[in-house]
Amino acid sequence: LLPISQGKNNKGIEKEPHKGDHIKIALGHPNLESLAKQTSLKMIKAKEDELVEIPDYLFELIVNKNELLKWNFKKEDESSTE
Repeated sequence: LLPISQGKNNKGIEKEPHKGDHIKIALGHPNLESLAKQTSLKMIKAKEDELVEIPDYLFELIVNKNELLKWNFKKEDESSTE
């Protein structure tokens, strides 16, 4: 994904760019796969019908669902409480 500018902080320093990875991770959860697919189709239709404005980075995630990060529940180096 392309970095998304977050503007400047109150000291005028550029903030760290956002890349939408949290959206990719959330939509990649196995329990959300069906819901993510249904919702993405509705969002694509709504954008095509000009009913909503969807930021380009989010629309790219919706259209390219194959790029979603899949969850790995078998990682032994992670705590189950994280």
